[in-house]
Formats: sequence, structure tokens, C-alpha cells
Amino acid sequence: MTLSGVNKVCQQCTGVCKQWEQVKVIRCPMFKSRQSLKVDALQAQQYEKEAQS
Repeated sequence: MTLSGVNKVCQQCTGVCKQWEQVKVIRCPMFKSRQSLKVDALQAQQYEKEAQS
């Protein structure tokens, strides 16, 4: 079996410790969602707007 690609769970993570596509990821303690970064950025923008008001 040849290993290639990146696991679907790992594609959604900001970490650099990506696993192969053929690996089944059950749980990753280092997982940090890309979605949470977007939410954090939006919250920071809202705080800046409120601080300027």
C-alpha cells in the first residue's frame, strides 16, 4: 500500500502534524479547527469596533 494525501480530519486542522489519507483518525489531542480561527478573527474585529466607539 502506498501512502498519499492528507486525512480529512487533518485537512480541517491548523496544525502541521498531518496524517496520511489512509490513516483513520479517531481522536487527535492536538486538533485545532480552522473554523475557530475565523471565529476568533471576527470577534477581534468586533472588539476593535466597540473600543473605537
